[in-house]
Amino acid sequence: MKTINVNIQRALLSVVLLMTGISLMAQHPHDRMPPDRDKIEAHKIAFITDRLKLTPQEAEKFWPVYNAHFEKMEKERKQFRDDHDLPPEEVLELSDEKAEAFLQESIDHEKSMVKDRIAFMEELKGILPPQKIIVLFGAEQEFKVELMKRVAGHDRPHR
Repeated sequence: MKTINVNIQRALLSVVLLMTGISLMAQHPHDRMPPDRDKIEAHKIAFITDRLKLTPQEAEKFWPVYNAHFEKMEKERKQFRDDHDLPPEEVLELSDEKAEAFLQESIDHEKSMVKDRIAFMEELKGILPPQKIIVLFGAEQEFKVELMKRVAGHDRPHR
């Protein structure tokens, strides 16, 4: 009987992951995305779901909130980069007043990002137990490190 419940949970989780993947694809038109972006997103979903040991019910509530938060943060980061993209040599040429203004805008941006992250954690409290919220932040970091290693080619077996 226990095996049947585990199989049912796995099937439900697969359906939730599939639906999440479909919603991600609908939110990101393919003409703007690198071809591997879908694979990375699918791997991230599987990675975080596994690390958090999300139940199908948790996954169904968690992923829409997580995706909305992630998209908002990415949009804000991109907007800030686009508005403040100066080569180092130009930054060194700024007057003290302009550099101070630039620095203050950077500080304000960071404060805004922290406020958004706190609001996200508060929202997660209604979805996941606190232990899983704590594990989430480590899992995100682990995923970034794994992704960087893969990009750098360090995921190949040693000879």
